[in-house]
Amino acid sequence: MPPTVLSSSDVNNIICEGESITYTASGADNYEFFIDGVSQGAPSPTNVLTSNSFSGTLNIYGEGYNTGCSGTSNDFTLIVNALPDIEITISDADTSVCDGEVVTFTGSGGGTYELIINNISQGPATSNNVFNINNLVDGDQVTMQGDGINGCFNTSDDLFDFTVVPNPVVVMTTSDADSSICVGETVNFNAFGASTYIYYVNGNVATTGATYSTDSLTNGQIVQIYGTDNICSTYGNSIPFSVYSYPVTSIISDDVDETICQGDQVVFTGQGAFDFEFFVNGFSVQGPSTQDSLITTTINDGDVITVDGGNNGCTTLSSGITYTVNPFPLTIITSSDVDYQICFGDQVDFRA
Repeated sequence: MPPTVLSSSDVNNIICEGESITYTASGADNYEFFIDGVSQGAPSPTNVLTSNSFSGTLNIYGEGYNTGCSGTSNDFTLIVNALPDIEITISDADTSVCDGEVVTFTGSGGGTYELIINNISQGPATSNNVFNINNLVDGDQVTMQGDGINGCFNTSDDLFDFTVVPNPVVVMTTSDADSSICVGETVNFNAFGASTYIYYVNGNVATTGATYSTDSLTNGQIVQIYGTDNICSTYGNSIPFSVYSYPVTSIISDDVDETICQGDQVVFTGQGAFDFEFFVNGFSVQGPSTQDSLITTTINDGDVITVDGGNNGCTTLSSGITYTVNPFPLTIITSSDVDYQICFGDQVDFRA
């Protein structure tokens, strides 16, 4: 009887489904292998039994033959653990996402999980089964591997091919280049780069569409554009506005009755603004500047003097002061002596 010995390539004879294991027989010329008492083939010089398709719990042994004599080897109990069934759910069912969009992958069926993108692990296995990814690129393939409680791991049958759509580049322009306006001034906005648009003022929806006009902005308000193209949406630029009130402009003069003689000096003073422009009969004669006084000697009868007061570009014209300018009298004096020659003591009569 040949002393047939069977050895195993796995120390504890516990493997995972799909894992290869090899049994090697020695001590005889020919060998026959048995699994659960069922012969795996006629005796032959082949002394190796190897497979990656074992399943369940199996009893394996060999029979050795030498010239009509046979001997039964030791046996092994092989335990083949089933692979975990790893399933994946994703937050975006159609796998079409926008650039930078967060996609949540949730695994089930395992004890630990490892996310795989384009056959590259995204980190070591973890008991956390939820992965949030915001950097997918077009064409990425995503799946997951998981370990079961028996130590076996498996790659999910779920493989997701992603289409990543670029976000629109949304730009808003305004009719006011420096975004500084006066109360009640109309500002026009135009948007570009998307298919549909929403305008926001301080985070509240103002209107939809590519254009927006308003005359009701207040100081400090921020206008922002939001655009959508295909499935993707994004915020564009935002514009903060400075809105200035109109000054209450008035004008006074140092001549209280507004009646002067030809050539008299008059001082006009503007009030209620930061800068001033003086007008005579609608024609500018000084400014605009921070100089708030106009000194002049050239006022004519009936002239109307006004001042335009400015406050950060917002101007208000004052009411006018109308002047009465009296000419100097043409005084004539006559003498009773026509040649203006007299003797000492003569009487002369003068008449004005």
